[in-house]
Amino acid sequence: MITFLKENNVLAVFHYLPLHSSPYHSARHDNRELPNCDRYADTLLRLPLYYGITEEQQQRIIQLVCTHYQ
Repeated sequence: MITFLKENNVLAVFHYLPLHSSPYHSARHDNRELPNCDRYADTLLRLPLYYGITEEQQQRIIQLVCTHYQ
């Protein structure tokens, strides 16, 4: 999806690190496996969302996402 959107000039990024995986929290975590947290972190995609985005831009992004999954 990220590649597809990039090819269509839409910047979507992945950059979410679960707290239990962070360097800060690693010493505080009890080392339980958190498969749901990891699964969601691995599949999270941040779409463009900002104050100045136009309705037209929103619709284009929505259409691209729908096209990708058809």
